[in-house]
Amino acid sequence: MPRATSQAPPTPPLLTAPTTVSLSSTAAAFPTTLTAIGNVIFLNHDLDSFEESKQISSLNHEYGHIKQYKESGLGKYLIFIGLPSITYNLISSDDKTLENNYLNMPWEYDADVRAKVTRDDTAVWASTIRDLYFGLIDFLIP
Repeated sequence: MPRATSQAPPTPPLLTAPTTVSLSSTAAAFPTTLTAIGNVIFLNHDLDSFEESKQISSLNHEYGHIKQYKESGLGKYLIFIGLPSITYNLISSDDKTLENNYLNMPWEYDADVRAKVTRDDTAVWASTIRDLYFGLIDFLIP
């Protein structure tokens, strides 16, 4: 019989909309632990190596990408969020400065904002760059 514990249950992630979370070895083909494509969050087994609070914020961040996808549509999402995210991820893997700023990029910071994820190491310029980036996109492609 399991022992009762006095610890409060962990805060559940924001995943309230119909969303699929897939634990799959096919997700290992992606360069990151978590990847959102459409309404699906793919995660590989490395997520278990994160502490619980990082697991929750990472899932919520990916849910933010799902919100971006639903608002922008497939074409805009792939061009202005998916492609920059994948490209930046690939080029930053060899550069620590770039890697450290990955979540400050406008498409990543926007996912955090949409999913109400707060981070201690967010750059002071992340909000301004996000507003400029998406403002320009909305101006060019209404």
